[in-house]
Amino acid sequence: MLKKSLLLLSFSSLIVANTTMCYKQNWTNPATIETVKLDGGKCLNSKSLQDMENEGWVVSDIKINPTSNNTGMDYLYILKKDTYSTKKIIPNQSFESLAYSNTTINQSPNDTMIEYKKKQESKLMATKGKKLYRRDCLSCHGENAEIRAYGVSNALNTLTYDEFEVAIRDYDLDEKDNGFAIIMKPIATSLSVPEIKAIHKYLETLK
Repeated sequence: MLKKSLLLLSFSSLIVANTTMCYKQNWTNPATIETVKLDGGKCLNSKSLQDMENEGWVVSDIKINPTSNNTGMDYLYILKKDTYSTKKIIPNQSFESLAYSNTTINQSPNDTMIEYKKKQESKLMATKGKKLYRRDCLSCHGENAEIRAYGVSNALNTLTYDEFEVAIRDYDLDEKDNGFAIIMKPIATSLSVPEIKAIHKYLETLK
């Protein structure tokens, strides 16, 4: 009966759920985390956690993790805010479908968190790969991995991960005999699979 009455109204006030994600990376002073300007979402490096709370946002989840080099902490806030929206109800349109259409968030906080973690893991992997590349590969393959080392190898920035892994493992298995294998083999045999993946993740940033 209540549902039927709602459908008879010309206009209806609905609660609209807004959700946003703000973060601060590598922050070294926990005492000021609530007042420092946050990045991402509705914060956009112009609003602090206090600013958001003053505007009616409520923290629904917090994730705090140490940085990879333990020099600071990464903070991630999931914030929610309920607002009211008035919208004309179309005949035969259910109250549930109208409420769904007025929900502004497209992802659940869990989905947002998973996406954030994937981006962070990818970024950390690329950072590790850059260090490995500059240590082991730069002198022969160039700043942007564009050089065909000694004229016998492909430019590394053109290889897929599978091609890159096979190229490394061929040296390890003595499948390469181009006259320069003696230079590459010690490097190839010292690289683990995670390190190979990290280097290729960095190579992807050069394309």
